[in-house]
Amino acid sequence: FVHPFSAETTWLGASTIGLELIDDLTQIDAVLLAVGGGGLLSGVGRIVKEKFPKAKIIAVEPANCPKMYTAIKHGALVELLPSQTIADTL
Repeated sequence: FVHPFSAETTWLGASTIGLELIDDLTQIDAVLLAVGGGGLLSGVGRIVKEKFPKAKIIAVEPANCPKMYTAIKHGALVELLPSQTIADTL
């Protein structure tokens, strides 16, 4: 079983997107990534920051479901009520 967002293999797999970015681009100033469960954000962000340490990794989530923002604000994991959004992965 591979967890859909918190398994090491998940963010390692997502990091291949970061490898494609750094192979194709000579400079990256910023990357916007969906928060989702954090796997994509962690994998791509880690690879991009390794090659371009000054690049900004910007986490994006729906305004009506700010799970990462709320967790950082409270310093702990939080549980939010489900919200309607057209963005399934955010």
